[in-house]
Amino acid sequence: MKNMQKSIRELDLLDDFLFTEATMDERTANLLLRLIIERSTGLKVGRLIIRTQRVVNGVDTDYHGMRMDVTVEELEEEEDTIIQFFDIEPNNVQRVHLPKRSRFYQALADVKLLETGVDYDRLPNMWTIWILPYDPFGKNQMVYTVKNRVEEFPEVEYNDGVIKLFLYTGGKEGGSEALKMLLRYIESSKIENAVDEELKELHTNVERLKSNAKIGVKYMQMQEVIKYRVEEALEEASEELARRVTERVTEEVTERVTEEVTERVTEEVTERVTEEVEKTMAKLTHILLCDNRYEDLKRMTLDDAYRKELLAEFQMDIENIRPE
Repeated sequence: MKNMQKSIRELDLLDDFLFTEATMDERTANLLLRLIIERSTGLKVGRLIIRTQRVVNGVDTDYHGMRMDVTVEELEEEEDTIIQFFDIEPNNVQRVHLPKRSRFYQALADVKLLETGVDYDRLPNMWTIWILPYDPFGKNQMVYTVKNRVEEFPEVEYNDGVIKLFLYTGGKEGGSEALKMLLRYIESSKIENAVDEELKELHTNVERLKSNAKIGVKYMQMQEVIKYRVEEALEEASEELARRVTERVTEEVTERVTEEVTERVTEEVTERVTEEVEKTMAKLTHILLCDNRYEDLKRMTLDDAYRKELLAEFQMDIENIRPE
């Protein structure tokens, strides 16, 4: 298996491990999260409470819960009442159901934000801020702002206090120059991308975290656990894929042989054909596994044409298997 993991020095803030460590460090967290909130929303926030890797359980043990990467609560200056709630979610993995995932996060968080007996007007504004290295809507926007509205009268304000921001790090349209610089640094956390005073201060803190011996050990241990689990999963998946491929190809070839020589096919002949197909497919599967071509192995179970391409690539022939 090829070693594709980054070293801790190569991590960027968009990587889950470094982002989590940054939000667990008080100095770094306060600066980083203020920058994200203020540059993406245009707000100036006051007193903040930061909660990292917050687990929100479902309303019952039978219902789905979630893990929020980091939540930020803005409190009134004189009281501990929450006036704004921010859920910040950097995400390196492209997700098909991102809008519905965002809807679920918001709904479950709302349940926890309003205590029994408290009027609904005390429910704080909620911002969900996604930071993405891919374009979720394909319009090349740096910022996509999503709000609920009255469909028949878009000009009528529907202020339920819920706003979702999708920040695309590579977006060319919309957004401010300050946000563009921040997103560039989050995606690629290098000194050359720390182009203003706040980002230079942030970079100093990020470098301090990367140089921390305890954090380095923690990262290495996490990588070992991930490597073990991936290898274990790949081994199980490879065995299952090999079985499925062999069964499918055997069925197809046996059907074709049966049609062509219906009167001659016997149980012995069918077994011989099956044995030859199994040997061929086992050989192909072994080659793909040795070359770490797991995606090719997976794809050929679903795509007949692609399986034929792979057989041709390694000069294997199952088309002309015939009984003696």
